[in-house]
Amino acid sequence: MVIVTIQRTVQSDSGTQGIVTFVAVDGSKQRFDSLELRKCIPAGVYAAYMHRVPVLGVDHPQHRRVYELNGVPGRKHVEIDRGHFAGDVKLGLAHDLAGAIALGFGFGSRSPGHGFEKQLCLQHSARAIAKFVSALQGAGIRVEILDP
Repeated sequence: MVIVTIQRTVQSDSGTQGIVTFVAVDGSKQRFDSLELRKCIPAGVYAAYMHRVPVLGVDHPQHRRVYELNGVPGRKHVEIDRGHFAGDVKLGLAHDLAGAIALGFGFGSRSPGHGFEKQLCLQHSARAIAKFVSALQGAGIRVEILDP
């Protein structure tokens, strides 16, 4: 079983940033950046498995594979997936997280669209998720989430 560590580093109204590290199935060391909503899942250790989610919605025939965490207190369908923004919508910020934890390569600042100011943005998220899933080759994982 592969141990994936998420070390949270910064928490703000624009989201909770972190660093994800693990040793892949082939023995290579992997590093990603992560972004979660400010009100993130509790720190702890969770088993996770790969499952299929629809690409464009429930009725779309294509699926993609993501990891889902088991046993998260008070939550269901907690996934490691793609996303760029994790702002507090009550403060007028945007969020587009497909799962509870988004992976990417680096952070920047950009506007999520018309009517929004620039805010923290996780970059290259779809590419990071593809690399994450490929590096794990469908193996079961244990996700260890650490607060700063």
